[in-house]
Formats: sequence, structure tokens, C-alpha cells
Amino acid sequence: MSRLLNRKALVLTLFLAFGLYADLVSTSPYIIAVPASARQLQAALARSQRGDTLILENGRYRGNFRIPPGVTIKARENGKAQITGNGRGNVITLSNGSSAIGLSVSGGRIGIFSDGIDNAIIANRIHNNSTGIMAVAHFVRIEDNLIFRNSSSGIQLWDVNTDEEIFNNTIVFNDNHGLSIGGTSAVGFVNNIVAFNGRFVVQINPESKIFQAFNVFLSYIQVNMALPENNFSFDPEFINPEANDFRARRTSRIFNNGRNGANIGSRIYTAL
Repeated sequence: MSRLLNRKALVLTLFLAFGLYADLVSTSPYIIAVPASARQLQAALARSQRGDTLILENGRYRGNFRIPPGVTIKARENGKAQITGNGRGNVITLSNGSSAIGLSVSGGRIGIFSDGIDNAIIANRIHNNSTGIMAVAHFVRIEDNLIFRNSSSGIQLWDVNTDEEIFNNTIVFNDNHGLSIGGTSAVGFVNNIVAFNGRFVVQINPESKIFQAFNVFLSYIQVNMALPENNFSFDPEFINPEANDFRARRTSRIFNNGRNGANIGSRIYTAL
């Protein structure tokens, strides 16, 4: 009972102190609005429980934290909650059943790291890290992210064996591979753009397996395989990639050429 009262007190304190929003509720699971404050984010993380959603307001937050099991962190406006690391470690680490949605994640050795079950990384801008996303041992849902200008690979998987798919991501201008798969991984890869990365579009360990369909593959330097059937190689025609604007021009072939007529690449700008 005391814990419940303490959690209600936290929500009420945030509401009174910052004039927050009507979507704050008084029954579990909680939806808690968190202002751009490292102290308030840490307090909310410490008090959060499975099923809670922390809504981050626009602004900068200090990274290098773990999202507790079953908790979701979501930006109120896509890409406007900026999570910045200290140049070391993981900017965000997922536990079991935790999610990161709509965030801008930068400044870490790894942008978002997952080694738990039932995690999700959705509609984030993951950039200027060493590796963008790393998942080990368990599949993580990776959908609709913009993964760009990381100094190593965009996505790295190790021993991730699943019949599920990574889909609708835009993985571009990373210095190493777009997607790197190691160990005994097996995964599907559908409706993604992998272009303008420094090395292989997809680097695959000999023991790993990948099902690929309806992706756009375009490489600066090296292509390590023949283009798989039902995949494409063309310029996605980004509007202004120098300014990290990865919207596609209306003439781009990414529109309606994915599986079942879907668009290819992140749908941050379209369906979300």
C-alpha cells in the first residue's frame, strides 16, 4: 500500500510542479509525463513498474540508463526527446518487455542495447553512436527506425534466432555495415532501406541465416552477395540527406513497392 501511495505522490508531484497533462492517471498502469530533466527521468525510472509508460517531453535527457522490465519510454513528439550518452557504454539498455519509441538516441558506444526478451525499438532516430542497435541472444522488435551516421554498423545481431522479422527501417550513412549478423542467428529482413553505408550492405556470419525480401540495397564500396530475389537496388532519392532529411521525393521507387504494396524504409514521415 505504501508503494502505491508513493507512486501516486510522484505522479502528483510531477503534475503540480510542471503543469503536466491530462493523460496522467491515478490507476496502474501509469502514463507519466516527464519533463526534460535528468533528475525527473531518473526518479520516474526508479518508481516505474511493469505496464507503465513514461512520456518524454521535448528536450535533452542524459543517457546511459536501463529501462526497467515491462516499461515503455516514448517521446511525446517523434524525435524531439533527445537522449544523449557520455561516449561510453549504452545510451539505452532494454530489460525484458521494455520499449523505446520515438526517441533521438546519440552519443554512445551502442545507441540501444537489448539482451532480454519481448523488447521493442520502434520509430527512433539512432545516430552518431559507434553501433546504432545491438541485440544479443534474443530477438528485439526493430521497426520504423532511422539509423544513420553511426561510426560502426547500423544494426548488429548475435545469436538471435527467430522466425520474426526486422522491417521498415532506414539504415544509411553508417561507416561500417548496414546490418551485421553473427553467431547462430536466423532472422527475417523485410521492407528496409540499406544504402550509402561504408562497407557491406549486409554482413553475414557463415553460421547465420537471413530471409530477405523487398529491401532496397545500395552500397558505396562493397557488396558481399548477389542481389537476393525480390529485393531492389536503386537510389531511394532522399530529399536532403546532408541535413539528415531522409524523406523520399515523390518520384522515389520506395513508395508502394514493399511487401503487399507497402512503402519501403522507415514510415516515420508517412504512416506513423
